[in-house]
Amino acid sequence: MTCVLLVEDSATVRFLLTAAFEGRGFTVHGVTDAAQVIATAQRVRPDVVVLNKMLPGRDGDSVITELRASSTLAHTKIMMLTDSKRRQDVMASIQRGADDYVVKPFDAEDVAHRVERLAGIASV
Repeated sequence: MTCVLLVEDSATVRFLLTAAFEGRGFTVHGVTDAAQVIATAQRVRPDVVVLNKMLPGRDGDSVITELRASSTLAHTKIMMLTDSKRRQDVMASIQRGADDYVVKPFDAEDVAHRVERLAGIASV
């Protein structure tokens, strides 16, 4: 079963994505801020982390760096989810190690399909 760590401070976005992910049979663990990401990821060992770029107190790019520095999480797939479509923001996230980048607003089913692809359970 695919395990997703959903890092999102918006209750509405968490609800929409959790419903889409659970509808595909994923196990979803949700956290609302960057401080919880590493500890939760170490505990649940997600296949994919869906990470909001703009989090209270810390940006998602710094979380990517920390995930990539962890020997147990370095190869976890990361999808950045953000309001920003500026090229420099996209490139910063990709250079830090994001595997995918989705701009809000989004289609929840499209995001779920992308998670399947990242987890290796769906074709492109």
